[in-house]
Amino acid sequence: MANPIHLNIWKHDREEKRVIITYTQREQQVLTILKQQGALTLGQCSKLTRMNRKQISRLLADFIRFGLVEQYFEEHTFYFRLKDGE
Repeated sequence: MANPIHLNIWKHDREEKRVIITYTQREQQVLTILKQQGALTLGQCSKLTRMNRKQISRLLADFIRFGLVEQYFEEHTFYFRLKDGE
């Protein structure tokens, strides 16, 4: 079963449009929280950033496509973290 992040990535890939992301304080906040906290679930990301799940899902999907964030599956849960070297 695909999670919301996978669905956003597949949607962007299917549309074959370029993705343009505006780097604002909101995006910086997400990257800073991931750097400070390490691996987080989608729910934790939503809570810590005070963004709804739809907003944070789109943003994480874009970050994954740009190679800034990676997701991994452990003990029945998807986690998100900054990619090594970021």
